[in-house]
Amino acid sequence: MKPMPSSMHIYINGQFLSYPPLDKAIYARELVQAWDNLLYNHEIKQSSVQFEVLHPRLDHYEPNYKVIPRRQIGWFINDWWEQNELPLHSRNSLLFNPCGKGPLNKKKQAVAFHDPLLPDAKASGISKYIYGRNLNFLTQTSKSIFVNNQFIKDELTTLTRINSDIVSVVPCGANRLLKVRPDPSVFLKYNIGQRPFFLAIGDEGADDNLELMVNAVASIQTRKFDVVLIGKRYKSIFPVIQVSDAELKALYQKAVAVVFPAHIESMCLKPLEAMNCGCPVICSNLPSYKEVCGEAALYFDQTRPLDLSEKIITMMIDVSLQRWLMDRGIWHSEKFTWISTAKQILDILLSL
Repeated sequence: MKPMPSSMHIYINGQFLSYPPLDKAIYARELVQAWDNLLYNHEIKQSSVQFEVLHPRLDHYEPNYKVIPRRQIGWFINDWWEQNELPLHSRNSLLFNPCGKGPLNKKKQAVAFHDPLLPDAKASGISKYIYGRNLNFLTQTSKSIFVNNQFIKDELTTLTRINSDIVSVVPCGANRLLKVRPDPSVFLKYNIGQRPFFLAIGDEGADDNLELMVNAVASIQTRKFDVVLIGKRYKSIFPVIQVSDAELKALYQKAVAVVFPAHIESMCLKPLEAMNCGCPVICSNLPSYKEVCGEAALYFDQTRPLDLSEKIITMMIDVSLQRWLMDRGIWHSEKFTWISTAKQILDILLSL
C-alpha cells in the first residue's frame, strides 16, 4: 500500500496585516480570505495544503479566518522583521509574499508584484540602487512570481532578465465591494450629490496625477457638475476626501463616472471595483489599464488635459454612453473574482 502524500505547507508573509488598507494590503487580505473560504467550503482539500499566516505584532487589523491559522512571531516589525525573523520561522517550507516584498535570503519563496517596477524619477540615486538590488535579489530567489497584467510581466523580465516561464499573469479580483452595504450618509457628510459629480481617484504606489484632473476641469468654462477627489491630501478648489469602503460604494453608484488619471502603471484594482459597482470608468491610456479594462472604459491621453476635458464633457451629455459603459463594465468586471485569483495562484504554488 502506497503511503498517503503529505500536504504542502505554505507560509504566508503576514506583514500585510500591519499595513493600512491600500491596494497591496487589499490584494493580500482578499486573496488569503478567498483561500480560507475555499478551505472552509471544502473546495480545496485540507489534506493537500496547509496555510499558515506568520505576522509581526499587530496594532489594528485582526482578520477572522475560519480555517487558516495565523501566528505572531518575533520581536521586530517592518523590514527588520521581514528580513530576519520571517525567514527563520518559515525555513524548510514555501513562503508566499503577497505584497511585492520578501526576505532576500529566503531560498524557497514566491512573490506577487503590483507596483510600478521602476522607482520614481525623483528618487535619489541611493534609493534607485537599493530598489534595483532588492528587486534582483527577490526575483532570483523566487520559485514563482505573480503579476496582475502582461505589461508588468514584460517590464519585470526586461529589467531583471529572469526566465519569463516563472512569471505568471493572474489578475486581481473585482468583487470585493459586492458584500459591502453602501453608506449614503457620505453625501450629507461632505455636502455633495446635489448636482451631478465626477470622482477622481489616484492609485496608491504611484503618482496619482490628480493635478491633471484639476487642470482638465478648470478648462471647462460652463461646468454643470461637481468634482470629488479621493486620494492623497491635495490643495485643490475641489473637495479632497478620505472615505470608507461603504462610502466609496455609495459614491460609485451615484457618480456620472470615475476618473483614474495616473500616469504610472498600476495593478488596476480600483477601476475594476468601480465597474463592478456600476460606475462608468474613464482612465488614462496606460498599457496596463487598457489590458485589464479592455473595451469597458473610456480612455484619454494622460499628457493632454484637454483630451480629458473632452471625455468628461462627452460623458456628461451622452447618457447612452454612460449607460453602455455601466452595463459593459459590470459584465466585464464579473470575470474577475477573488476566488478565481486564489485558485489560479494556488494551482501554481502546489506545482512548485
